[in-house]
Amino acid sequence: MIGYNTIFGAVESESPYLWKKGSESKILIDETGIYHNGRREAVDRALCDFRIEESFVQAAKRFEEHYKFDSGSSAVSKVTKGIAKEAELYVENKLNEAVKDYGELE
Repeated sequence: MIGYNTIFGAVESESPYLWKKGSESKILIDETGIYHNGRREAVDRALCDFRIEESFVQAAKRFEEHYKFDSGSSAVSKVTKGIAKEAELYVENKLNEAVKDYGELE
């Protein structure tokens, strides 16, 4: 079984495993990117949004109040830090592109 978190709560599904001589596939993981204890982007966004206004612990409590399932403060921390790293890389890439296109600032 694979448990997956959505803003409507946790969903569990059997994970079909396909095998053909010489190849194998776990459909949920390989084709849809659904993995055990994973989260939808909307869940990550909600956790991050709550964290903007609250501590990790308070954000987790607020998330549980709104969506009726516990995500834990460590999940809030992990998600927030991951999104922050993605944002940092995005800005860094944009700045590097601007330098290529327009040259160094003087």
